[in-house]
Order: sequence, then structure tokens, then C-alpha cells
Amino acid sequence: MKEACVLYLLMHAEAPVIKIGISQDVLHRCATIPHKIRFGRSFVARGKRDACRRAERILHHMLRQYRVDGLDGPGFSEWFTANALEQAKNLFTTFCIELGMTLLEPCPMPTSASGASTFARSPGPVLSNLMLPARARNIAETTAALGKIAHVFAAVRRVPTSDPNVATLARAGEQIARERAEAARSYAAGCDLVDLIDATDLALGGLHAVQDTLRAIEGIGDADVAQLARQGAAIAASMLEVAADYPRVD
Repeated sequence: MKEACVLYLLMHAEAPVIKIGISQDVLHRCATIPHKIRFGRSFVARGKRDACRRAERILHHMLRQYRVDGLDGPGFSEWFTANALEQAKNLFTTFCIELGMTLLEPCPMPTSASGASTFARSPGPVLSNLMLPARARNIAETTAALGKIAHVFAAVRRVPTSDPNVATLARAGEQIARERAEAARSYAAGCDLVDLIDATDLALGGLHAVQDTLRAIEGIGDADVAQLARQGAAIAASMLEVAADYPRVD
């Protein structure tokens, strides 16, 4: 079977678990799952259906010790503890190109208001008012970092290199950085704490995705390209370290 397909790593919004599966339409799939999804910390990769099935089977097998039971809904056997996310991302990076699939990228966000909220609880009006300025600063910081990284990807594309995959990865990484920054700014314009939380998740998810892309470029690029990739990865790592201290409400 040759039709296009998506491999997804979906983060549960209220429980420390992730769902690893495949679908032709990830947002439609999310709508059929009786659980809230934290889209800002979820990822997808694209490829032919056969390739996605192979990737799914590999990840399910390699991460089988993290499998969890007890969650209802379709694909009930596809849930794993959340600490398997980074391992899943790292594992997938090692074989995705061989399968003809894209690198992982941030999961698209639902456009309908009914599916857009990734948190079930509100922290309350007093806490919300106190946290709004801090969250707005967080978003400004993370989107600025994404902007810097987008410039790094643009610089990578201008460097002559012996591997054509470098330009492809750099183009994809630049697009992710710019789109995630713009989406985060758009969500932040709502000036509501839940919107700001979603905006922060969007930006941080973008940072994780471009960090993975930069590492892939560093592994295949020539010396000048690898140096640029390390600079971009350092920006992402530094921002993610700062983000670890961001205020939490969950």
C-alpha cells in the first residue's frame, strides 16, 4: 500500500503517558480518542503507509517495557509511559531516513475551539492574573530563540555541501521554526492563560523538533555545516534549560 500516512507520538494532557500509532489524518484520529491530547508536546512524521507501519512496529517492540494498560478507546494497546517519549524520538531518528520517512515535526494543532484546549483544568482567576505576564515573557523568549534558529537553518542552506539531504533537512527545520513561532504568537494573542500555556507548548515543541533536526544535520554535514548545526542546537538546548524553570499549573 502506497498511500500517504502519519506516524504520531501523542502526549496525554492529564496523565504521564504517550500514544504511538499511525493514521492517515492525525487530527481526525485525535478526535476519536476519548482523552485530551497535549498537542504542543506531540510529534508526527510522514511517509508511505507501509513505512509508517514498519516504524510503528519497531517502536512498539523496542519500547514494549514502557507499555501501559487500562486506557480505553481505539488503539488501547498503543499507550506507553511518558518517559518513553525521548527514547521513541531518538530511536525513530536512527531509521526514519532508511524507511523514506520525514523527521519528526510538531503535531499540527486542531482548528476547532472544541479540540484546541490541551488542559482540562483552569488554575483560577487570581493565579491566572498573576501568571499572565510571566507566561507572556516565556513566549517572547522561546519565539525569539526559534527565530534565531530559523536564521541558522537559512545559513546552513547557503553553505555548499556534498550531501543533498542537508538542504532538505535545513529547509524543513527552518519551516518548523518559523511556523511554530508564528503559531505561538497567534495563540498568545488571546491573552488567556490557557491560550498562553498552549502557546508555550507550541514553542517548546518546536524547539525539541528543530533540535532533533539540527543533530541530524550535524551527523551528515561537512565541517562548516556541522559547526552551524551545533550553534543552532546550543541555542535550543540553552532555551530548553531555561524553560525547565517556567511556572507550571498542572
